[in-house]
Amino acid sequence: MALTQTDQDANVLQNLSNCYKTENKVKETEEILQLALAKKPNAEIYAALGNLHINDGTPHKALEYYEAGLKLDPNNDLIKFHIGLANLELGLYRKGWQGYERGLVAGNRVNRQYRNLPYWDGSPGKVVIVWGEQGVGDEIMFASCIPDAIKTCKRVIFDCHPRLVDTFKRSFPEVEIHGTRKNQYLDWLVGSDAEAQCSITTLAAMWRNEKTDFPRKPYLKAATKEYKRDGRPRVGLAWTGGIKQTRKDLRSVTLDDLKPILAQDCDFYSLQYMPEAAREICEFEERSGIRVKHYPGIVENKNYDETINFLASLDLVISVCTTAIHAAGALGIPTWILTPAKPAWRYGLKGEKHDWYGSVKMFRQKPGETWAPAIYKISEELKCLSPMSIAA
Repeated sequence: MALTQTDQDANVLQNLSNCYKTENKVKETEEILQLALAKKPNAEIYAALGNLHINDGTPHKALEYYEAGLKLDPNNDLIKFHIGLANLELGLYRKGWQGYERGLVAGNRVNRQYRNLPYWDGSPGKVVIVWGEQGVGDEIMFASCIPDAIKTCKRVIFDCHPRLVDTFKRSFPEVEIHGTRKNQYLDWLVGSDAEAQCSITTLAAMWRNEKTDFPRKPYLKAATKEYKRDGRPRVGLAWTGGIKQTRKDLRSVTLDDLKPILAQDCDFYSLQYMPEAAREICEFEERSGIRVKHYPGIVENKNYDETINFLASLDLVISVCTTAIHAAGALGIPTWILTPAKPAWRYGLKGEKHDWYGSVKMFRQKPGETWAPAIYKISEELKCLSPMSIAA
């Protein structure tokens, strides 16, 4: 069927909106999509408008657009997937996971195949391959469900991120661990007695449907290592999170922003994993005279176990939204998060508590605010704290 001029105009506008969205120009993106909607309403445009309100602090608005899109295309799995994200952001986990699972069909989530093994439906007494999904931080977060799988399954085989093999082997000794979830050829699979497989995210859909379902207790174990102490609290610090596509601009602060915290009498350690962090720290020390210790071998590594073991030596972690908070929370290390006004769904929309970790406290940026008030509040709470009082 040939496209009408109206169809073509709407498609051009929608493509233009994608360019602006890539540059995180949200206002311009929404204006262009509204023009496209006026030309020719369709489910894809409603979905794109809804997506602007995911991880933007306005999931209710996202749901309005998604519902309008579903009226035009009731079988749209991509919209149903994004409805799941909006509900997760609202803390409605059961509805959220139901939608999130549609991502496997829509193509927004990786769907691994293991010799055509059936997808696990939760039936007990089976040998199940659980495979990791997304980044290191998310995999650590969802790994809180591994103990639940251990209790239900005859045996669990965990195909995890290669950087997490040593940590997971130590933390879950009952589980067969393989760091091959990025590989196509799996030599261990040939002799496997696995009966089913599923994503680690699906475990959350089985056991994390209400806020009361989250145990919020440590589940990772670190190797015991001795680090020198000078009597001051040992505080880990991460100030940059994500990349451009995952809103680094919303999730990051500067060392200069953190001066009220760094002025406290603590021993500060960098948890930044990018190579440019060392130079950034040195230049900051030149300007301010404040030292933040940075050890590349601990934070810039292929084996994240080095970072895990170092985190376990800290009295406190202060961080933006990045992998370090998931690792510290899973270890039970007291962790204070600089949480943006427009957070990802993992951090919810309100409150100080984090649903997944009992040792985590969130210091929220209010809409329209700079980071200064949240940083000031952290600096005040940090004053005169000993390692024992932080843990309490």
